[in-house]
Amino acid sequence: MRARFGVATLTMLLLVLAGSANAQTEGSASGAGGGSAESQGSAAAQATATVRLETSSRARAEALRAIRKEGARQSAKTRDAIEVKLQAAIHKVNEAAQRDADGVTAHLSAEFGTTSSAMADEGERCECSAGDLMVAYTLAGNSKEQVSADALFDLRHDMAWSQIAAGMGYRLEDTVAAVRSESQVIVSGNHLDGKVATIHGPGATAGLGVTSSAQVGANTDGVRIGGDGAVRAGASMVPPVIGRP
Repeated sequence: MRARFGVATLTMLLLVLAGSANAQTEGSASGAGGGSAESQGSAAAQATATVRLETSSRARAEALRAIRKEGARQSAKTRDAIEVKLQAAIHKVNEAAQRDADGVTAHLSAEFGTTSSAMADEGERCECSAGDLMVAYTLAGNSKEQVSADALFDLRHDMAWSQIAAGMGYRLEDTVAAVRSESQVIVSGNHLDGKVATIHGPGATAGLGVTSSAQVGANTDGVRIGGDGAVRAGASMVPPVIGRP
């Protein structure tokens, strides 16, 4: 009787141990499966991010090519006349920056919806003056296709601002008026409302009709420029070198 009881007890103990081992094995397999699923999810997310980056890069390149192509149609006479006016506004901002660089940087960041440190960093990165930053953000802030100021500096190496504006489909006299208006705001620090002076044209948010304002902070890196610019632009001019204030 005692022998049978001992055998039965031992058998039950072995069954319990076997069940525990099976449970541990299944738990291990389940954990491995979960890790594999997480790894696959991470790889898919990375692949998606890579595709988006490549798409954004292609769109930016297409945007710049479109601006260059349209800008290449501007006459030298128009280009030079408009560029002189834009450079005068740029010079005023640069003079103010020489007197008070931090103040002008603060005005630029307040008007164009960014921080002073970010604006200063961008100036260092593009090796451009405060006046050039003012023009770039004014043009970018009116872009119907949301071309960024950073993308425009890629064109600035071998294009005048008048060419870039024409290539974006802006009316050039409107461009001059907007840049002059923004230069006054940046120099004085008055009316820093975070709204960009309006430019009209096929490529502008305001179009050809009523005025509107656009927040520069909404810009994204290059997207394709659509529409045929009403103002023709021209090529071959290397813009004057403007040092940082």
